Amino acid sequence: MRELFRAEFGRERTPAHWKWKFLDNPCGGPFVSLAWHGETGQLVGNQVLMPFPLCVRGRRLLAGHSLDLVVHHEFRRQGIHEATGRDAEAFLREHGGEALVAFPNAASYPGFVRSQGWKRILEPTMWKRRLGVRAKLERTVRVPALAAAADALFRLGAGGTLRRQLAAARSARPDLRVEHPARLPEGVDALWERERARVRVSVWKDREYLSWRYERHPEQRFAYHALVRGTELAGLAVTGIRDRTALLCELLVPERDEAAGRLLALSVCADVAGDADEVHFLGHDDGWFGRVLEGFTSAPATENVFVGRAIADEALTAEMADAANWTLTYGDGDFI
Repeated sequence: MRELFRAEFGRERTPAHWKWKFLDNPCGGPFVSLAWHGETGQLVGNQVLMPFPLCVRGRRLLAGHSLDLVVHHEFRRQGIHEATGRDAEAFLREHGGEALVAFPNAASYPGFVRSQGWKRILEPTMWKRRLGVRAKLERTVRVPALAAAADALFRLGAGGTLRRQLAAARSARPDLRVEHPARLPEGVDALWERERARVRVSVWKDREYLSWRYERHPEQRFAYHALVRGTELAGLAVTGIRDRTALLCELLVPERDEAAGRLLALSVCADVAGDADEVHFLGHDDGWFGRVLEGFTSAPATENVFVGRAIADEALTAEMADAANWTLTYGDGDFI
């Protein structure tokens, strides 16, 4: 499987990555379907459903995330995608799976919709905030000293704006503070209990899931940002740095307090400013994300489309197909 993935996409999946994502997944699995050439025995396609916990109006369901779908280029348009999809789905259903989701690119998502009955749910939004310009200029002007000087000037202005916004956010919510612990903070399960009472459809984000997703990731180091009121955890953000870009994977404030969310997001920006030139957040919700991401620009992320459906429940498929029901974040995809 790894060899086929490398040959078709030019990217490597390490054994540690596959073991973490599939074999060590707390939800079980893996749910894999392999297509072999009948005469040569060559692997010509595969589909893997990564199990994950789905929250639907406070109820936990087992779902599958279609990942690392590969069909050998010489055997495309022969029904391998559809056959492996049906086989993996049946395998998941035997183990209690009730729903499917995926983030295919814009070119391939019609295949999910046309031949397998998936629903096109939404295009997520990408929010970006620029903190510096060094990496960008080093790629264009190719003069490190000039890039460093221009970056220092840019950061004077951008940093001043960030400090003023953060000071205003702290003044607006003096009862809250933001800490940056080395691990997931205490109180995550209580935080999730409040969150799951509010969301309609989202990934189920209790401590077990978040610990597996971030603390046990074999290749990426993540940072944790805790919004605290007294001794209570009031919010949580998770970031990972890649190519001098801070990817904001989680932004969780169950009460949807805009001032609190703004304080958390701005504190994240300040914390990562020394290591990152930009902060990116990919997500979708009922509008709260956009209201709290002060200083970020936003645009539809058209390169990936979120699709899904239930396995054998038309009412659940209808609920999943309504974009207004979903709360999604960067960490819900397979992007980092």
